[in-house]
Amino acid sequence: MPEPETPDFQSLIRERLGELRLDTTQQEEIVAELAGHLEETYEQLRAKGLCKPDALQRSLEEDEIKWRELSRKIQSAKRKEGFMNDRTRQFWLPALVSLALSEGVLFALSFNIASHPRLLMMGAKLIYLPWLAWLPFAGAAAAYLARRAGSERRTLLAACLFPAAMALCYVSAGIAFTLVTGARIFAKPQWFYASMAMGVGVFAPAGLLLLGSLPFLKQRSAKA
Repeated sequence: MPEPETPDFQSLIRERLGELRLDTTQQEEIVAELAGHLEETYEQLRAKGLCKPDALQRSLEEDEIKWRELSRKIQSAKRKEGFMNDRTRQFWLPALVSLALSEGVLFALSFNIASHPRLLMMGAKLIYLPWLAWLPFAGAAAAYLARRAGSERRTLLAACLFPAAMALCYVSAGIAFTLVTGARIFAKPQWFYASMAMGVGVFAPAGLLLLGSLPFLKQRSAKA
């Protein structure tokens, strides 16, 4: 009776990796590597005199622990990848959109005023008032993206308030630098202008960004 043909090692590997739901490229790479290892073990057992069915069975048994370990590693890697993808979509993308919209408009207004010297005397009114009026739209855009990605409420709020959080870091760093070194960062009286910077640069923007997010918070609560 003729012996069975040489096993299809790649098919055997695919059967054991089928439940892992890897993408095509990843699966083919892993299948090729493991199939080569399985075939090597099989050939070694054949060289010791085992028949083809027994050599195949022994090869699969010897690698059983490796199958389980590989499965755990792949599943762990996929969970980490999924977490990072969710974090990017639910927080970082909305946060960066909010920052880009708020700071981009501020930069555009500042550049426009700087290019017209006659408008410099009215700079505060022509820059900060339109900028503050724009911030609810930046907050709304971030809230929309975060809600669409399935963000929790606190993540949604954090993404919307990201520009204000960055401004808080800048102003706090300036105040800390002034206190530690004695250097003059703010005009005199420093306490007054530091307070103004905190109010106009941090607290007012935070409130307006939050205002833009409120409709999306209400809609999210209604769906919950």
